[in-house]
Amino acid sequence: MKPIANPLLSPVILTGPEQQHLDPLYVDAGAWNPQEAHAALGVDRTTELIQRGYLGRCDTDMGPMLLLMAPGRLAIYSLSGNAQSLQRQIDRAYSRLSLKELGWRQTMPGETAKNLTQYDATNRMIEVETKQGLALVTGTVHNGGVSRQQVTNIARRLRSSAVYRGFDVIVLTPSQKAPL
Repeated sequence: MKPIANPLLSPVILTGPEQQHLDPLYVDAGAWNPQEAHAALGVDRTTELIQRGYLGRCDTDMGPMLLLMAPGRLAIYSLSGNAQSLQRQIDRAYSRLSLKELGWRQTMPGETAKNLTQYDATNRMIEVETKQGLALVTGTVHNGGVSRQQVTNIARRLRSSAVYRGFDVIVLTPSQKAPL
């Protein structure tokens, strides 16, 4: 996916509220589905930012997703390098949207007694409050989901901490490759 930006067009000036919407898109949400983008920016502005290359569209198993691209990062942060991978952004969006669908909630720093993310050396898992209690959750949608070997590696790495501290480890995946 490479958005086409016309270098002859003048740069888009992002308003303060637009920057306030786009910052958490990149930092927390990973990517938006079109409905989320339209709710945050409006249909016309979303279309303009896509056409100008500030947002890029990526078709995924969960439908089209919109990501903040280099011109957008440059407009917000005054830098476009050191970017998160697009796939990692899509995976974060997949986890976020899955949690929403399941009715689970990511805990916020300071509100939890367990601080489960300390057990994840990969920094790809989040602490989540489920109906059954606290869990350490990860998810991926790329390459059809998580393989059995990846699930085995996660289990080996976290088994003793999860049993000792009394939390679940949950892997969100869209495929049947790694049934548990």
